[in-house]
Amino acid sequence: MTQQTPAAASTTPTASTTNSAAASTKPVKAILYTVEDPIDRPVSTLIQNEQSFEVQFNPASLKVSLANSLKENERSGSSRAAQYVDSSSSNLTVELIFDTTQIESNESPDVRVKTGQIANLFMKTEDDSDEQVPPQKCLFLWGSFAFVGIMESFDETLDFFSSEGVPLRSTISLKLSESRFQFRTEEAKKANTTTPKLSPLPPGKTVANNDDHNKDWREEALYNGIESVRNTAQKTIAKPGSNQKDPGLGEALGQGIPGFDDTNSEPIANNNGSAPTPPSPVEA
Repeated sequence: MTQQTPAAASTTPTASTTNSAAASTKPVKAILYTVEDPIDRPVSTLIQNEQSFEVQFNPASLKVSLANSLKENERSGSSRAAQYVDSSSSNLTVELIFDTTQIESNESPDVRVKTGQIANLFMKTEDDSDEQVPPQKCLFLWGSFAFVGIMESFDETLDFFSSEGVPLRSTISLKLSESRFQFRTEEAKKANTTTPKLSPLPPGKTVANNDDHNKDWREEALYNGIESVRNTAQKTIAKPGSNQKDPGLGEALGQGIPGFDDTNSEPIANNNGSAPTPPSPVEA
């Protein structure tokens, strides 16, 4: 059985993730934790005193697979052999994007410095030891979604480089496996989000020359995805929720528009925290 889980629009962090205020409208980031047996414990106790890694962008989707291995009983005479479930398994496949095209000057531009942290935490084994060391188990936690398993594979694709040959963008595909059935759901509170309101434009008015909204016409055009602000075919426009305080491009607008936030020089995530559409390489 395969379950496709679409990305959540917005959820509030639980006590097991972060201590952000409930009123925050920022998307909850997915986090990878190192965990130890027994793994049937509540998440709040699983992650105590454990190492963690927060993703840069939330994944666009999660793929969960559950499977049963069937086995037949030995036949007795001419009777038909009965089948029973011999074992169960569960798998999680997730794709994560990392981008270092816009970073602080004191950070390494090599994107593999970030992705290498995941490989070292969950894939690296102690080869110099004669003892058999069990593999490190990983808890993938994102809002109310939780999955515990062994990181079976780590596939990395580097698709953007600087002129010096430094990798700046990476897509890693992770597969977590567990030899048992699991279907975890954690409690998550609803986020205090704002709902855009529709504002009709007067006849003959456009986003650019509308007197009521003239001071914010650039932001309103970006918020509505309007390429031409003098387009007279636009009848209504959506405005950010009224309980947002003077939203700027880096806040209300930036969360839904692929691009970069010039206030902190980091890529702006989409409204669910997933990675923005990356820029295409420019030929010299």
